[in-house]
Amino acid sequence: MGTRTAIFQEQTNGEFLGIYVHYDGYIEGVGKTLFENYKSRYKTYELLDKKLALSSLGQTTMILNEKDYSELHRTNPEETIKYCSGGHISEFFLAESLDEIRKFDYLVYSEGQIDGFYVKGENGEDEFIPYRGSDNNGFLYYQDLKGEWFVSQMEDKAPYNMKEFEKL
Repeated sequence: MGTRTAIFQEQTNGEFLGIYVHYDGYIEGVGKTLFENYKSRYKTYELLDKKLALSSLGQTTMILNEKDYSELHRTNPEETIKYCSGGHISEFFLAESLDEIRKFDYLVYSEGQIDGFYVKGENGEDEFIPYRGSDNNGFLYYQDLKGEWFVSQMEDKAPYNMKEFEKL
């Protein structure tokens, strides 16, 4: 079962660039990997700038497709820990504030365009509704301009009600 999460990095223009990670989103998984292996803002940006949804987060920014990752895991399981897997879906997130992240109100981009759907408006015209937030399972991460990592956890029994960010 996947513990889904999103990883963001504060940009110098004040926005927050993010990606989706499907597995191990809890603090002992993705949180630990970020804290131990992504202290460099450059390395974090190198990963996020690929603008790809990941199955899992590895120690390096090298992304293996699922077939290569599975084959490597079958033949040399300790090596798979080093690599990110997935990367077949072009998707990224963009937020203007930490509050947008916490409230799952950030925009979702696919193939470089805002993702969403159309509905008929009151005037009969098609109205574009952008996707906001992601399918998250309790943890959100962001790296600030100093390179420090922070985590927000879901409040008990309150879906999509996230706590303030705390230093990781």
